[in-house]
Amino acid sequence: MKTVLYISYDGMTDPLGQSQVIPYLTGLAKRGHQITVLSCEKRHHFALLHERCEAVFADSGIAWHHVRYSKRPPVLSTYLDLARMRRLGKKLTTATPFDIVHCRTVLSALVGQPLARRQDARLIFDMRGFWADERVEGSLWSLSNPVYRRVYNYFKRKEHQFFREADLVITLTERAKEFIQSLSSGPEDSAEIAVVPCCVDTDHFSPEAVDPEVVSRHREELGLANDTFVLAYLGSLGTRYMLGEMMRFFAVLRRQAEGARFLIVTRDDTSLVDSAASEAGVDPSAISIVSTTYEEIPNLIALADASVFFIKTGVSGKAVSPTKQAELMAMGVRVVCNSGIGDCDEIIGGTGAGIIVDPLSENTFLRAAARLRARDGLSADLIRQVALERLSLESGIARYHEAWESL
Repeated sequence: MKTVLYISYDGMTDPLGQSQVIPYLTGLAKRGHQITVLSCEKRHHFALLHERCEAVFADSGIAWHHVRYSKRPPVLSTYLDLARMRRLGKKLTTATPFDIVHCRTVLSALVGQPLARRQDARLIFDMRGFWADERVEGSLWSLSNPVYRRVYNYFKRKEHQFFREADLVITLTERAKEFIQSLSSGPEDSAEIAVVPCCVDTDHFSPEAVDPEVVSRHREELGLANDTFVLAYLGSLGTRYMLGEMMRFFAVLRRQAEGARFLIVTRDDTSLVDSAASEAGVDPSAISIVSTTYEEIPNLIALADASVFFIKTGVSGKAVSPTKQAELMAMGVRVVCNSGIGDCDEIIGGTGAGIIVDPLSENTFLRAAARLRARDGLSADLIRQVALERLSLESGIARYHEAWESL
């Protein structure tokens, strides 16, 4: 078993930390690994959830150390956060010899690479996605701005450096793995690459775990009749998520399924929904927006007849493995998405667990809506089976365990 310093710029009290980090780490701790976590925590999330996280980590024998996340000023605040993480990381590596420094994202690798070198530990670059390209393709950074152009170029150089120098690179998709391999000039310039998609707790996201009384209450509160066709969307709004196109798809679906409702489960600013609905000509009364907890999401998914997510592709799209995809499929819900999102073409379209829409047009929307209404594709039980085989938490833990043990 390994002693591992796990570095994450995402906080353990963030939604991603709750769903995509802590479950993996506690599972790996059960397999005997000695884990120390270094994270950057946002004030609001930390105030709400730090006691719960501390209890979970204590029960698993995981040591948790953290610094406070700062948001402003842009760019400089990130630099200061990373500097604080480096100082704390240096203290941790001085006190404890680690076999592996595992860095979740390129920002964490900026902290972890010098720590691994200092200790002669193995370095894992768990890249998650092409972070700098996500910022550009999500319209957060404009390359016409010389400051952002320099920052983008810096992170792309560091990304390629980590591809060369890491003992192991972990990515979310086979498409990203193939793309990274295409960048190398030869075998000596090629890192070992493992693929671990975003997985979920399929015991939590399970039709059997749903509380019928809670689902019934949600249905009543939202004004949904038993025969209302419900299209669901989970997660973030804006940036790379194509809310306008999703709203246009719902408008087409609503013409075929009279009285259909669009259930949007998000913690983001919902003003984006209002403007997207107006542009698509969707009656605001046809949309229900809910902000909820991780624990409650399965009871809301249980209301859905189908789900949708459209995400910008480009370079960053090669590495996208949507957590929402695994959550929805584990609940047996059909997924409609666009082509070119990570491995979704194969996992969703190739298995019949949903519908790939390509291109995003009125005609393809009409065909996809008709297929949803006809319930064309796998049954709910078979969709869940695909998730159990490909996207379960246990499979993700096993892949990480294998990666750690290989070093």
